[in-house]
Amino acid sequence: MTPIQRATRIGLPGGAWLAVLGLCLYLRGAWSPLGAAVWGLLILASFVAWGAALSLALGRREVRGWGFHGTVGMALSIAFGGLLVLVHLVSVGMLVTYLAAGPLVWGTLWARVASAEPPVRWRDLPRRLLPRHRALWLYGGVLAVLFGVMLLQYLGSVPFMEFNTWDDNMAYREFVHQLLATGTLVESFSYRRIGSLGGQPLLQAFVLALSDRDRLHILDNGICALLMFGLAIGFRPRGS
Repeated sequence: MTPIQRATRIGLPGGAWLAVLGLCLYLRGAWSPLGAAVWGLLILASFVAWGAALSLALGRREVRGWGFHGTVGMALSIAFGGLLVLVHLVSVGMLVTYLAAGPLVWGTLWARVASAEPPVRWRDLPRRLLPRHRALWLYGGVLAVLFGVMLLQYLGSVPFMEFNTWDDNMAYREFVHQLLATGTLVESFSYRRIGSLGGQPLLQAFVLALSDRDRLHILDNGICALLMFGLAIGFRPRGS
């Protein structure tokens, strides 16, 4: 692998993520719901990148599916965010920087692994990517339809901002704003605060970092729904 090819492999994932981030910032001012939808997908992509990077760092090269990697990346993000909460460093800039670093770290590890493997020629890609059997084409079509349904589910979570009046709004909503405003949770000791340290407000803080309003349902009804779909269809045992 030439130095140019290696630099391209390293910079391509991070550069693509930053390019879409620029689009997200533009849409945030032009049409905020669409900007929020793009931002949620960027969060999901970063979770997948962090999970895949951790897998490569542990020496596991097999592809376990974007749903698996995204779930692992979400757990890793909660652990990292917990450290930020302890040192009062949760902020919009810190969260966005962490998310942007995911594709860059994955690209770096991916380039290192790819350099030890024989290069793939462009003319060989259709043969490697497209299924050869008719049953696989049917299976792929069904998955495409299901993915479309899940994408509609995700898009439906963006404008939905209704909340149950019986919810503990302090724990479910205000803790998120506290994290972004103060860098930590400032409420005194309580069981409600202990429960919030489980990661929910932190993950919601990722969403609100570049969202114009309380679009908290993007996490539960959107990102997590896509991850569950990815977990269901994305795992393939070795040799299958």
